[in-house]
Amino acid sequence: IPTADLGGQPLDLDACTLAGIFNGNYTTWDNPAITTLNPSLTVPAGTPIKVFHRIKGSSSTSGVTQYLEQRTSAAGDSCPQLWSRGSGSKIN
Repeated sequence: IPTADLGGQPLDLDACTLAGIFNGNYTTWDNPAITTLNPSLTVPAGTPIKVFHRIKGSSSTSGVTQYLEQRTSAAGDSCPQLWSRGSGSKIN
């Protein structure tokens, strides 16, 4: 589940954007892919995204990776951030 120290501001992320974050392609909260989905989001420029995940596999990791794999591949060309780290209980 993505969380952020954004002062309680709501955050909307689609599968493509979430995959871009977990793939390490989007590293700051002011990335245009994020601000387009969240036009009222106010964060200082360059505020880093801190990604955390379990080292050991889990059912929640499996669910998230399967979601990312299915949704990004179903989006085709409209989703440049294809999930390529596999699905299952561990992130490759």
